[in-house]
Amino acid sequence: MNDVPLSEKQTYGEKLVENLLQQITRQQHTQYFFKREPQLFDERGRSWEPDFVVVCAQYGVIVAEVKDWINIVSADQDKTIIIRKDGVQEEKENPVRTAKHYAHLLADKFETRAELKHRRQQKITLKFPWQPIVILPNIHNRIIEKLERSGIWPRGVVLGKESLIDAATFEKCLISLPWRFRLEQSLSNSVLNTIRGVLDPSIIVTDQEGIDRGELTLTQESLTKESFRVPQKQTLSLLGDDFMSEDAEAAVNNVSVRLVRGVAGSGKSLVLVRRALYLAEQYPNARICVLTFNKDLAADLRSRISNNQIVVTNFHKLCADAIGKQWSSPNKLEDWLQTHAVEDIHKLGLSVDFVAEEMRWRKDVGLFEAEAYLNSQRRGRGKGLTAAKRESINQIFDKYRLYQTKTSTTKPMAYADWDDVPYIATETLTKPHHHMTGLYDAILIDEAQDFAPSWIKVVKLLLKPDGLLFICDDPTQSLFRYFSWSEKGVSVVGRTRVLRTPFRCTREITQAAYSLVDADTILKSAEDATQPNLDSLELTSGSKPCLKKVHDAENEVAFIDRIVSQYLSAGIPGGQIAILCHSKRIVKHWAYLRNKGCYVETFEKMKGLEFRAVFVPHLHTLVETHATISGDEEIAATRRRIFTAMTRAREYLNLSYQNQLPQILEPLLPFVEPG
Repeated sequence: MNDVPLSEKQTYGEKLVENLLQQITRQQHTQYFFKREPQLFDERGRSWEPDFVVVCAQYGVIVAEVKDWINIVSADQDKTIIIRKDGVQEEKENPVRTAKHYAHLLADKFETRAELKHRRQQKITLKFPWQPIVILPNIHNRIIEKLERSGIWPRGVVLGKESLIDAATFEKCLISLPWRFRLEQSLSNSVLNTIRGVLDPSIIVTDQEGIDRGELTLTQESLTKESFRVPQKQTLSLLGDDFMSEDAEAAVNNVSVRLVRGVAGSGKSLVLVRRALYLAEQYPNARICVLTFNKDLAADLRSRISNNQIVVTNFHKLCADAIGKQWSSPNKLEDWLQTHAVEDIHKLGLSVDFVAEEMRWRKDVGLFEAEAYLNSQRRGRGKGLTAAKRESINQIFDKYRLYQTKTSTTKPMAYADWDDVPYIATETLTKPHHHMTGLYDAILIDEAQDFAPSWIKVVKLLLKPDGLLFICDDPTQSLFRYFSWSEKGVSVVGRTRVLRTPFRCTREITQAAYSLVDADTILKSAEDATQPNLDSLELTSGSKPCLKKVHDAENEVAFIDRIVSQYLSAGIPGGQIAILCHSKRIVKHWAYLRNKGCYVETFEKMKGLEFRAVFVPHLHTLVETHATISGDEEIAATRRRIFTAMTRAREYLNLSYQNQLPQILEPLLPFVEPG
């Protein structure tokens, strides 16, 4: 908001004041921001533009009018006779009246936002005071004091030449203004963002129905408006030299990358939405794609982006478009394992799901040869996966690959599973003259932590050689796979911005969720882990999450049904209530709540979504799902899944279990209330 270039029409005084405000905001960016010449409208529709509106989180809102008068000849409460810089004498309205007029217009605008008001001393008022001031850069304070003593100007609201000698003096004068009342604590981030949205409506993010989806913070807004520049030539290393032809490699070089890494709820999706819209505005002929992991998140982002220039889709849908007529729904690897290898898997003491996950990982990174797999460094399997078990899994993998290739067919999708899709898409896109190769000028990926190396290679083929790759991720929320960006073949060194304040959730929900991260050596010490700022005054507060212990499934269903009914009665829409299940088999217990509009799905569907109220049930069976593996990395992966589910909640979080809470969740106990 403060990066608007100085206008050639600005007076000396306006430039001086703006320079001082910029110094103050740079030094204390969490406490101050300002807007130059916001547009205000009166009841007749006339437009007015005060010189500056300054917002201080500790004190309130200042409406400042700057006058470059050289001298004051005479004045009364209505008018002032002044001498302009060109020496001409002129009659002007009393500048304090002008500033008050602007301040009242702005206050009326604030009053239209319910979230800016509260009950104070038996009245509904704004949560913060507002103060009109006049700044006279060429008038000495002694002249101003004389007019104050005469009752022409109120004391303390007109600042003169001596008040502007440096930023520290100016800030001291702003703090010393005769505020209507003093704030007991700094304004929260949600209040500050709403104020910012009122001053600059262009940064309010709305969906296609025009409903507010949130405002951008200063850091977030700056990321959306970074220039789209073609970088100097660079080569991005790709995994697997045999994966692409030299021509394909050349097609993905010189990619300009920006990684926005943020803690859960820090507004990464807001940044991505605004970045996409900003690019569309700046480059109306550019082809822009917003890409994400699953259909539900793609639908959510699509509702926020009402621009036909921007394609919003999920990864597999984009692959299907690239593959074209040859596309058919892929097979499920688990079905083949259950039919052809279940006995061998059980002899290993493993589950079908576990072996399927291991085989998927091999395809994600392109480890098709036995030697490459057996000698690779495998993370995420815990202590239970010995060399002998890896050898046995390799034999199952070879058997499966033989099954996929031994039958001659002209249909590439006939024996493909979901993890073959990026390879088929890559092969298709590298054929001469494919209409989607190098199609997009910019691709923006949300929840990119779950994109495998094989996926990123497809993305690069879809992107023009000098295109923009804009990435948002949080490794702490990786549900399906974990790869560093170097493993994905993307250099982000020096091109990363970090968002640390978790605005979405209340402080209490965030503290509870991060207790799992803090208790886990692997999650806490990860090289790319992002620690949240939980001490920020900008976080909103609410009730502690509820941890409910019940005796059986019937009582757990009854508990959730009762609380859901309470939320619905309190006016929370069903679509803002989610029951998030850690496995498919427990969804059936709450599927009936879909009839009330509630979102009832597995963890795999929840990526990037948020709700006012969230339930995470059946926690007692959490470890049973992976009973065969008890290593530290498997525990970390399980905690990461619960962490991600918890941070889908903005206001209310309810966790429930039967009889015994898994030990790996005990770090939650100091941060929850019993149900």
